[in-house]
Amino acid sequence: MVPLAVNTVLPQSLRLKPQLILAILPLGLAFASFLPLTYFAAWLERFLGISPSSAVKSHPNGILWITVFVCVMVALMAGGYIVGWLVNALLSRYALGWSWSTVRAVYMRSQVPSEWLKVDARPRPSGPPLGFASMQKWEAQRAAGPIKFILTRGVLAWGSPMFLAMYVAPTLTRGSDFRFAAVILQLMIWTCAGAFLGTGLWFFSEWNYRKFRRNSEAK
Repeated sequence: MVPLAVNTVLPQSLRLKPQLILAILPLGLAFASFLPLTYFAAWLERFLGISPSSAVKSHPNGILWITVFVCVMVALMAGGYIVGWLVNALLSRYALGWSWSTVRAVYMRSQVPSEWLKVDARPRPSGPPLGFASMQKWEAQRAAGPIKFILTRGVLAWGSPMFLAMYVAPTLTRGSDFRFAAVILQLMIWTCAGAFLGTGLWFFSEWNYRKFRRNSEAK
């Protein structure tokens, strides 16, 4: 099995409570990365000679700013996500008293306790292996193709809320006007970021799926 942090299929078989507990730190630290990102964005504007009152898109260095901003944003969010999973593993070891072998089995090989799983997904001696129900769900999703998956899971499910939370809500809170150039820029940023995330999820899911199939066929 693959590490739990990048297992995009098994969570579909987890009960709601373990899902929420496991997600708090990785997602919380991933989104906390936006605090240093705002300072980095302001510094990058000054470094590239872009005035805060001018449209980034129309500046000669505007494309460079967008590219660097998106890359740093993804790197910071990925770093926060990974640190969150490391903290989860350390809490399991020292707060819950798990042995290191159990911690490695759960977080490195996705061999989660059976009580974390939904009843219909728990392995039985004579039944299908762990993850079989999740793989069936993924087969139904992958049949629709990668484009639909990336648009729905990446752009719409993640990019749209981020556009609202990171641009629309702050603009309304400050009482500022919505400038056409700024709206287009923000749409471009969060559409690209959402598409990047959706693409990553698709390939991770395919990787999990193919590895599960190989392991199942080898038994």
